[in-house]
Amino acid sequence: MKDKIFITSQGQIEAINISAWYYETSQLFWENYVILKDIAYINPKREKPVFELSEKVPYVWLPETDKWEIQEIKYRPFKEVKWRNVFKKWDILFARIEPSIFNKKYIYVDEKFDLDFAYTSTEFYIIEAKKWVNNKYIYNLLFNDETYNQFSWKTTWSTWRRRLDRNTFENIKIPLPPLEIQNQIVEKMNRALEIKKQKEKEAKELLESIDDFVLNELWIEYEEVEEKKIFGINLSELGESKRIDVNFNNPKFIIQEKQIKNWKYDLVKIWEKFQYINGFAFSSKDYQEEWTKLLTIKNITKTWVTFKNVTYLPENYLEKYNTFEIQKNDILFAMTWATIWKACIFESEEKVLLNQRCWAIRTDTENPLFLYTVLNLDFYKTEIFRNSWGWAQPNISHNEILDLEIPLPPLSIQEKISKEVKSRIEKAGILEKEAREIYESGKMEVEGIILGS
Repeated sequence: MKDKIFITSQGQIEAINISAWYYETSQLFWENYVILKDIAYINPKREKPVFELSEKVPYVWLPETDKWEIQEIKYRPFKEVKWRNVFKKWDILFARIEPSIFNKKYIYVDEKFDLDFAYTSTEFYIIEAKKWVNNKYIYNLLFNDETYNQFSWKTTWSTWRRRLDRNTFENIKIPLPPLEIQNQIVEKMNRALEIKKQKEKEAKELLESIDDFVLNELWIEYEEVEEKKIFGINLSELGESKRIDVNFNNPKFIIQEKQIKNWKYDLVKIWEKFQYINGFAFSSKDYQEEWTKLLTIKNITKTWVTFKNVTYLPENYLEKYNTFEIQKNDILFAMTWATIWKACIFESEEKVLLNQRCWAIRTDTENPLFLYTVLNLDFYKTEIFRNSWGWAQPNISHNEILDLEIPLPPLSIQEKISKEVKSRIEKAGILEKEAREIYESGKMEVEGIILGS
């Protein structure tokens, strides 16, 4: 647990920062530790292979990875990446940019990586353990709260995003037991991680099965259309939006829109049938330690609301800004950046206000879980990303959402679909909970071994 009151010596104060949060993260339970740069190379200097400038070489950027694994290897011309760092099998890739750093996107390059090397983005730090250290041990320690808390508040702004600078990262403190104990810890965490991955896989498959089930129940024939890389379009075909960006005008979207016109049930626009509220731009100057909860983008996940990290406003704001109060069964959406179109249902009776760049749909006549499920179909996710604007930080406005057309069957059909969807979501939730508990239990056991050694 983080201390709200603590003491920092004058010698620890750095001229660049006098924030209490900055120094709070430096308080450690470990008594014996080493500095990361003393036991590992960060972005190790390596002899890089040389190619013709036009020759394509393997490359991995953030989008080619999920939370803990490389999902895809891209190939880019050597001239574009020749100054980037090279990683190899058994290295660690540490994402240093938000939101990945806060989502703990750290990747251990294991035996599934079957290349001699690959270039990577500058948004990854490459970690290579020195000979007397198990690299997988360092990898596991990166997930430890005591490690994470040392840098979570030390990211700095750079070109729209927060990043962790190299000096701060190199100087994080890590306990270093004998190699035999390191290996023992790695073995325990490997077992816990394998069980966790299996349960998460089962949960993911359950959630992914929902789309096919809903489409089948609604008698919807929908096929993914291949995206054309090269195409032509007349100015007269731009439509009312007059948008000229390539993604928006790709012919695949015209074909998809024709598909939905043939769906069995009548289509209605969101604005015709449902209420909605936009979040308010509350000032960060008004944030407090307690009282009125404020729901922000960080509280919206793919399936539910989480208040693990809570923002509060003054007590009187609930009455003062009551038009922005969330109600039970509201469907909540994130409308910006990496979280765009994350959606969940607010199932609580709590009094909570809605922040800017969040949006809520409300219904008194239709089944809210049905509406949530339909809007999460791949087709609508594709439409939302198509209509988003902005490159570095994509956004979607409420007008684009209000104009979406959705199928609306009789209430009895909505409830039948919702019942099954709810069952699958709950089963997936149980599996995810078990996965977290197994992994956390492994981390606690490892902590005990470290403290004991």
